[in-house]
Amino acid sequence: MPNARRTDPITSHEAASSVRQLTNTQRSIKWLFIKFYKTGLTDEQLVEHYRRLMHSGDAPMASESGIRTRRSEMTALGVVRDGQEFALTVSNRRAKVWRLA
Repeated sequence: MPNARRTDPITSHEAASSVRQLTNTQRSIKWLFIKFYKTGLTDEQLVEHYRRLMHSGDAPMASESGIRTRRSEMTALGVVRDGQEFALTVSNRRAKVWRLA
């Protein structure tokens, strides 16, 4: 999984290389944020997509709360940021959208 796209500016590559050892779960989450960089992901969407990766054998086992915790850790590390927008959940509630930093 690439840390930055070839077409990204040098600052993105510098930031990607400064990120210290992410766990396997965090790397899988980062890959999902790269895949959905245009729309971002709510925690609910992140869990849904992560489960698909997990069931296909492309991500390590993780619980819903574990996935949200890893995303929170990645926010603290500066890998993921608040997208300053909201999306509706399946229960029609507003949820914060997260984006790759």
